[in-house]
Amino acid sequence: MKKILFVVLAGLVVSLSARAENTRVTNPNAMSLEVMGHAGIWSINYDRAVDESLVAGIGFGTTVWNSSAFPAYVNYYFLKEQSSLYLTAGVTIFGSSTLNTIFGDLRTSSSVVGNVGLGYEVRSDAGFLVRLTAYGFFGGNTFQPWGGLSLGWSF
Repeated sequence: MKKILFVVLAGLVVSLSARAENTRVTNPNAMSLEVMGHAGIWSINYDRAVDESLVAGIGFGTTVWNSSAFPAYVNYYFLKEQSSLYLTAGVTIFGSSTLNTIFGDLRTSSSVVGNVGLGYEVRSDAGFLVRLTAYGFFGGNTFQPWGGLSLGWSF
């Protein structure tokens, strides 16, 4: 009985400690909800690993000005492991529309803002994804520090 218990416990310890060295390769796709971040208030993002160190993504969200946001970005990972620091760079297209009640026409406007950042990602074997990122948005003569938290699923 002691031998069976030992074998079961040893198997459990080995299975819990086993992990993939790089889940960006084994789970190259990711869907995440980012609070603050690329879009302002929230965004839903999809990204895919291009290789072990590079991820490209797109998303949709809303801003603090109640307009739509469409981020596109690339992340470069320093380590080829589940948890890694990364650099991010991209652009976000902000678009808004207003209805002119006097003339009855719809007016739209858009702007493009660049961003760079440094973040930390944990992507588990089970597929859970967490990212914490410090961003800097720039456009024209303005630079705005910002942050974001992403929770999602990799597959």
